[in-house]
Parts: sequence; C-alpha cells; structure tokens
Amino acid sequence: MIVLGKRLLVDPLPREEKTKGGIILPATGGSRVGTGTILAVGSDVTLPVMLEEPYEADMVGMIAHYVDAPGVGVKMPDGTLLLHEDQVLTIEEA
Repeated sequence: MIVLGKRLLVDPLPREEKTKGGIILPATGGSRVGTGTILAVGSDVTLPVMLEEPYEADMVGMIAHYVDAPGVGVKMPDGTLLLHEDQVLTIEEA
C-alpha cells in the first residue's frame, strides 16, 4: 500500500482496559490518546523536525501517539488506521 499526501498508516496497539490497580476503564465516547506503530508515511508529511530527509524511511517502525476519538482517521479492513499528520500528537523511537 502506498500512503499519499500528509497521511500515516498506523498499526494500533491494544488498549489497556484495566488499570494496574484493577479498575476497569469504561468505553466512553470522548477522545483518548491511542498508540500504534507507524507502518507507512506519505511523501508530504512534515512532522519530524529532528529527522533528516527522507522522513518516510526514518519514521517507519516508530511509535505514534494520536488522537483516538470517533471520526478520527480511517479504519482500514486489516485493522490499521490511516491518520492525517495533524492527528498525531507525538512520535518516539520503538
């Protein structure tokens, strides 16, 4: 799959449904922060100031923290998410 424009393809990591103390987290309609592994990057993404061009190769495999709310991103048939770069909050080394 070739990702176009200012988009990233992210493989979401499973969300914790319970805290370490055993408190069950309710599924709410509000936004939360999702976490996932970056699988592909569009050629127009301008997120990383600290990486050298080409960004695409540097970002694949990194961890992205993104806004996880209803209507944000496109869920692909294989379970991955197609996000616009504006929806990504932070990225970090895996």
